[in-house]
Amino acid sequence: MLHHPPAAGAIGWRKALADAPALRAVLRRAGAELVLHGHARDARMDVVAGPSLPIPCLCVPSSSAVPNPKDQGALWHRLRLMDGAGGPRAMVEVRRWSTEAEAFVPDGAYALSLPRVRSRDSGENVGR
Repeated sequence: MLHHPPAAGAIGWRKALADAPALRAVLRRAGAELVLHGHARDARMDVVAGPSLPIPCLCVPSSSAVPNPKDQGALWHRLRLMDGAGGPRAMVEVRRWSTEAEAFVPDGAYALSLPRVRSRDSGENVGR
């Protein structure tokens, strides 16, 4: 979990993570199941290279942003991590701020497949 997005082009260079190429190199070498971050104006899903499979990078905007013509406004995502026969995955429930309801309301859900990270010591899959 980090503040700035690690994926190239996710936000403008002026607000981007200064050492993003170095972080992407670490992720490419060591792997991760999921990267969570903020700092972009809208929710987005990017990927960065992992040791064997792409690593999903999930971004959510500020949870206090008011919807406006430039920004989708506040969102939050509830993730339920699961490990099954098909491998690790996250069930993601999205909720958005509704100015009409003055509350967060459901805004969809989806399943996200996650790469399995192997333990360095044992060579075994690290799962939940």
